[in-house]
Amino acid sequence: VTMHTIGNQIVEVDGDAAHTETDLVARHFGDAEGRDEQLVLGVRYHDQLRRAGSEWVITRRDVRRLWSRP
Repeated sequence: VTMHTIGNQIVEVDGDAAHTETDLVARHFGDAEGRDEQLVLGVRYHDQLRRAGSEWVITRRDVRRLWSRP
């Protein structure tokens, strides 16, 4: 079981291209053996986007772990 909470976001738009940075906290509960463990991660998404008609599409995503707590 996981839960992701989205936090701050920075958006830079340049015509039909954009770059975003999004912070989130990811909580992971339990493991494959059924143990009730918890892992909490602070993560930042670095996304490149391109306009496709009336929508924006993520063309690249880099995920960086900022911190973790067992």
